[in-house]
Amino acid sequence: TRDLLDLVRQITQKQKITGDNNEDRDVIAYAMKNGECVVSVFFIRSGKLLGRDHFRMDVADGDDGNIILSQFLKQYYGGTPYIPDIISLETDIDDKEVIEEWLSAIRKKKVVIITPKKGFHEKLVTMAKENALLILEKDAERIKREEAKTTGAMQEIADILGIDHISRAEAYDISNLSSTSMVCGMVVFENGRPLKKAYKRFRMKEHVTQDDYACMKEALTRRLKHYLAQDEEGFSRLPDLILLDGGQGHVNTIAPVISGFGLHIPVFGMVKDQKHRTRAISSAGGEISLSANRSAFHLLTQIQ
Repeated sequence: TRDLLDLVRQITQKQKITGDNNEDRDVIAYAMKNGECVVSVFFIRSGKLLGRDHFRMDVADGDDGNIILSQFLKQYYGGTPYIPDIISLETDIDDKEVIEEWLSAIRKKKVVIITPKKGFHEKLVTMAKENALLILEKDAERIKREEAKTTGAMQEIADILGIDHISRAEAYDISNLSSTSMVCGMVVFENGRPLKKAYKRFRMKEHVTQDDYACMKEALTRRLKHYLAQDEEGFSRLPDLILLDGGQGHVNTIAPVISGFGLHIPVFGMVKDQKHRTRAISSAGGEISLSANRSAFHLLTQIQ
């Protein structure tokens, strides 16, 4: 994007346009991809490029350049303090005359909307469109990276564990605040992201001694009872996966609790090494290493 702007500046500085040295012009173009829309604006002042900006727009299926640019002009110039002499668009709009009259009335000086078809100004429109496309591609790469860390990583975990799909995962861990204060924490991840408003903390009522298995069993029993009773919004949904901080012993304790309620929720343990770092997932068939699956490994570490 910086290289493109440098090129435009060089062109505008060297270009000699008769009668255009004092003109102020906005050059506007748009780009759409996968339902995303970006409008790019180049600001030409006194015949030279001063800068550019871009704006994301919500568009409906079937919207074309006529609709997009018309809506943009109304939104943008309805809120900007400065309106130029000329607005160059990449495509014609049906209500051009109406918008020209509206802008001229606001500016108290004639404003012209044009669609250059050739020459220097058409090249500027093309460059504005290329700039919009660059922004979209950059956003697409960012979204792809984010998806790899979130939904993509969750799907990796699902594939490793033999689960069709994981949208919501819940993880449980026991904390021994003291010999008589036992707490079970519950964290929730949806689509690979922490859903902090759904986090819960269970203070043990039946077990006050340091018995992780018994405390885990109490916490999961209370959680599933809330689901069946539908008496609390935070427990109204079931997870696609339950993860326990611990090994196969924890899984063996909780699996009968889940089946005892007539529910079918995959449950696995999260195993840590001596340095308290995630090492593997514990299943009935043994430990499953995630070290070769980078995204899944990092997500599991974040959950744990």
